[in-house]
Amino acid sequence: MIKYLKNPYILIGLGGIAFWLYSRKNIVKSKANTVSKQIKELKDNSEIPEDFKKDVDTMTTEEIVSTIEHNVRMLDRADIKDKSKKLEMERMLEYLTDEYDKRISKK
Repeated sequence: MIKYLKNPYILIGLGGIAFWLYSRKNIVKSKANTVSKQIKELKDNSEIPEDFKKDVDTMTTEEIVSTIEHNVRMLDRADIKDKSKKLEMERMLEYLTDEYDKRISKK
């Protein structure tokens, strides 16, 4: 066993494997941080247009429910290639559901 530890190729290989494991751990950590940042961005309503917010404020609860149902069906059916448009629509849908939850909790 000791004769294998004296071989420089085995030592270089072990060092490479150790470096790979160390860097892999760092990559996994950075991906987890990136995912948590993306989730926070989804919750952020600052990028929703003010016109949309005003329209939602004027809607009744029934209109909000029908809009949510319609938008969910539309997102399921539509083949949206542009990820930014799909993300924007999901944010608007999230805002609608949050607004609906607020109105229901007030009753």
